[in-house]
Amino acid sequence: MVKKYWESIVPYLTIATVLLVMLFVITVWLKALGFESTYIVAWIGFLGSILGGIIGGVVTYLGVKLTLEHQEKSRFLESFNKKITVVDEAVDNLKSIVSLSMLFVNYGDPVGIDKGKYIINQLIIFNEKLEVQLPKLRETIDFDVYYMIDLYSRKLLTLKPPEGISMDEHLLCYYYDSEKIDEYLDSAQRICGELFNYKDKLVKKYYGHSY
Repeated sequence: MVKKYWESIVPYLTIATVLLVMLFVITVWLKALGFESTYIVAWIGFLGSILGGIIGGVVTYLGVKLTLEHQEKSRFLESFNKKITVVDEAVDNLKSIVSLSMLFVNYGDPVGIDKGKYIINQLIIFNEKLEVQLPKLRETIDFDVYYMIDLYSRKLLTLKPPEGISMDEHLLCYYYDSEKIDEYLDSAQRICGELFNYKDKLVKKYYGHSY
């Protein structure tokens, strides 16, 4: 933090130094031109008041800026443990869906398993786990990240059967609809992508504030 402060103040110190040198040069120049000392003193006082005001304003600005940055850093560090714990829990519970599509790409359809039915069943499990995680995420993570997760999760709501219809009957129409299955799977994997990216940003910001 101290290093960052000095890096930000160096340009202003340079400007102040240049102005002081200019003030000295103008004073010498006025003396060389034969101006009366009272006039020179008045001129120096005028320029000095301007320069003092500029320096005072810069110091005040930097002080306020440093205070706000320190407060922001303190708030982030205080909330980091809670945020990273909630995100880690969500990732651990949901990440298996990311490798689901690669299972069939790399190994083909396992013997005795219907691809569509298997993916839909895994998506149902994913959605159930996600519903448990959503309240914690809503209370903890940044709004823009939660908004995207919530947006994608809404696309999975139709996996639930309407009242009075069994799950098997409800999902029968999806088992052989590859486009619908891909759409559901894409939404689930995008949710995981949002969590992965958010966790990465949290960790990078944490280490950035630690030095």
